[in-house]
Amino acid sequence: MYYVQFYVYCPDMNVHEIDMLPRHKVAALNRGGKHVYDEAAATGIVLDATANRPELVMMAASEVRRQQGLLKLGVLAAEVLSDVTPLLHGLTSTAPHVAWLSVFDLDEMRQFTTEFSEAVRLSMATGNPEPALKVVHRWRSTAEYAVAGAPLSGDIDWDELVELHRPEFDEAEA
Repeated sequence: MYYVQFYVYCPDMNVHEIDMLPRHKVAALNRGGKHVYDEAAATGIVLDATANRPELVMMAASEVRRQQGLLKLGVLAAEVLSDVTPLLHGLTSTAPHVAWLSVFDLDEMRQFTTEFSEAVRLSMATGNPEPALKVVHRWRSTAEYAVAGAPLSGDIDWDELVELHRPEFDEAEA
């Protein structure tokens, strides 16, 4: 059996366990509803269980979305780790979750791993998944660019490019 401990990020406080959130009875929603809703929006609250209903947690929808983003980032980090480990040892992943990682050579893989690791730590420390997602987007775009046949690095021969000119405006077409 696995036990999972959930944590809630409160913007004006440190990370708290759900058990540390303010508790209210459901009847408080009817009596002092505004106060209860304001508290739920600010820090989150726990509504006590009844005979017919389990405990419920109320918090701002933006907070739920932020936590979902962090949860998805955790899943992505686990998938990246399971794919990167064999690649760093010169093996191929038997069931890759993040297939575009296989495009990179060993040095690029090390560089990606370092950047991704630092970004995940920053994301978890700040409670914002964006830093890590930006790193993934940048590296994935690079991988897709490489797969499309474009050079990842090196010199570009600008003389081989075809120069395009805007067609002359024909007054008869106007």
